[in-house]
Amino acid sequence: MFLQQLLLTLQQLVSQLKRHLASVWLHSVPRYLYGFRPLVAPRATSRASYQRCGRRPRRQLVMDYIFECFFDDTFEHITRNGLHDRQSRRNVLDHLSAIIKGCSEGQNVQTAEVASLAVVAALRYHRLAKQANGQVCLMGKYHNILYIALRCCWDWGVRDSEVVVQLLVAIYECEKTFERIFLGALFGPHAPHFIAGWRSDFQDQHENVRAMVYFLKHATREKLTLPVWIPRFEQERQLR
Repeated sequence: MFLQQLLLTLQQLVSQLKRHLASVWLHSVPRYLYGFRPLVAPRATSRASYQRCGRRPRRQLVMDYIFECFFDDTFEHITRNGLHDRQSRRNVLDHLSAIIKGCSEGQNVQTAEVASLAVVAALRYHRLAKQANGQVCLMGKYHNILYIALRCCWDWGVRDSEVVVQLLVAIYECEKTFERIFLGALFGPHAPHFIAGWRSDFQDQHENVRAMVYFLKHATREKLTLPVWIPRFEQERQLR
């Protein structure tokens, strides 16, 4: 009886020691050795300021990794012009929305915060593709990912103005205009198809107007200024 009790006590001590050593080991090795990809320099510098903080909660790191995998794996199987039509963008957005909802429920985080991480991941994908092409946007699916992120902001009501403004700046840097946001609000969702050959990502003119106001509020909050060419002065000027 005494020997059995002694053996049981030793087994409990060994189990506790194993758990302690495992926790120490996981904190001492790089994250990519137990599930996370290595953080290379271009990807690290492309993160938002709050994302570069080394003390982010693990659940945010997990969700960030999930969205990174989603965009890498999904866009690998899409042709360059595969997101030209609105329905294709909507299909990708539906899958992304399902992941956002699942992460929100699984990690007990508000959907707006999860959607913000998804938008940052989309921006990172676009930025890395642009950097690999000598700071020139490849357009096609590499640019249309921004409009998936744009619709994601609107659908889930992202409240992080910094992230929303980063998205607007990324769109403007490539297009030098916001016509894909404004045309639908001015002339309805069908007019852009006849004017510019693409369909608005919003269902109707009323929704497009409300979305435009949403993005203007975030731009105003962050005091966004963009370079605009002024023909009268034959130079660019920063306008708010």
